[in-house]
Amino acid sequence: MRARRTLATTLARVSRRGLHAGPFGAAGAAGAVDEPPTEFFESIRALGGEHERFARWLHARVSADETRRGGRNVHPAVTAARVPGMGVGLVARRPVRAGEMVLRIPRDAYAPLSAPHALAAAEAKAPAFVDHAVKVAASMGAPELATHAALALHVLFELGDPRSEGFAYLATLPGLAGKASPSVPLLWTPTQVATLRGTPTHGRVLRRAKFVSDAHAALFPGGGGGVPLEKFAWALSSVLSRASSGDRMPYAFLPGADLLNHGGVDANCELSAVKLAGGDEENRWGDVEVTCVANVAAGEQLTISYGDESDNCRLLRLYGFAARGNVHDRREIELRVTGDALDAWRSSRRWGPGIDAARRAILRLHGLPRLAAEFEHADGAGLDDREVGGSNPGGAAVFRDPTLPRPETIDDDEEE
Repeated sequence: MRARRTLATTLARVSRRGLHAGPFGAAGAAGAVDEPPTEFFESIRALGGEHERFARWLHARVSADETRRGGRNVHPAVTAARVPGMGVGLVARRPVRAGEMVLRIPRDAYAPLSAPHALAAAEAKAPAFVDHAVKVAASMGAPELATHAALALHVLFELGDPRSEGFAYLATLPGLAGKASPSVPLLWTPTQVATLRGTPTHGRVLRRAKFVSDAHAALFPGGGGGVPLEKFAWALSSVLSRASSGDRMPYAFLPGADLLNHGGVDANCELSAVKLAGGDEENRWGDVEVTCVANVAAGEQLTISYGDESDNCRLLRLYGFAARGNVHDRREIELRVTGDALDAWRSSRRWGPGIDAARRAILRLHGLPRLAAEFEHADGAGLDDREVGGSNPGGAAVFRDPTLPRPETIDDDEEE
């Protein structure tokens, strides 16, 4: 593993480089415009390894779009650097004001790495498999699985061909290093997973591992397709942790923008996408922009939120890290409820939502933790949040129906 440089050292080294000294002139990459690059591309190249090729790849696409647009897609203050404890991140070399756009990812750069593109390619090359995947997803009660799997397999196929459209970017994703340097718990060894015992995360990680294993066996019965479980799990984890999604974003990898680390409630940037009028599913979204929502000082990291109300359980399972002092962390306190207390619990079915408001008032009266905006019941929409495009309920205390099985026995990750 390459030695980690401190943020200050990296910024100093990048700043000493002249804008004209980098490899991104007309001869640096096919399709690049004949003009000096920004510090952004040079700083990515300086990370070394696969990032050198990725920098040329991204610069060519961003520059081509700049030529058509007649303006910059990258704020001159933005640079990439290794951030201690957080891997690679984006940093402001000089102050940036709230409202300023710091990065624009052209549609042409991310479209070949999107779920609609992956599905269209799969339907053209292997329509029978797509039909099979849809049936498997439906049978497992997780209709989204077909789309997730299509994008995951697209990642593997692109990585299998160095000449493919997305290879230069995808090669920068964390590799199959589950045993030595794990990223998400799905790729951990049993010994590593065992360290989570005693936490709600442990049961969820085990359920997710079983779900992915069952999905792989159903998608590739008898080992057909030549996709090992380890690679499938890695690709699926990469999709769920690195690709954007949601009602206002394309379901796609966003090269360059995915270098932004999680800032939680203190995030100083936000993502937005241009919605195209009259476009079909594959052509629904235009460029993706990163805009500052707060003033950023020189040397400060640019961050977005990976979920405004994500607790550390979700952050660890989905992204492979936990945030110190996370205000959305929750604690589960189990109380045995029987007799009159159980009848009182069921009163909400008889008296309606007003009883929940009364319970919240009692908690506040006794100084107990604030509840989520709504009471979370196991017989509602499910115990687990949507792992793509969803947000964790947040809050410090949660009521669950004592008449239902314990959360560990419910396959709440099947929606993933």
